[in-house]
Amino acid sequence: MAFFVGTIEPAGVLHDKLGLSAVSGWIAGLNPDNVGCIVVGLLVVVWAVAIAHWRLAKVEERRRARTADAG
Repeated sequence: MAFFVGTIEPAGVLHDKLGLSAVSGWIAGLNPDNVGCIVVGLLVVVWAVAIAHWRLAKVEERRRARTADAG
C-alpha cells in the first residue's frame, strides 16, 4: 500500500514532464485524499471480515481444543 500511495506523486510529475501513457495519466489523476480513504476503507473491511471469520468459524475454540489435546 505504501508503495502504491508513494508512486502517485512521482507518476504525476513524470506524466506532466515526459508526456507518458494513459496509464500514468490515470495514476497522475488520482487524488491522494481519495486514495487514503480507500486504503482506510479496505483496512476496515479486512478487519471486519477477519473478526467475522474468527467468530463464525470458532477459531478460538478449535485452537484451544488443539492445545488441550497436545498438552
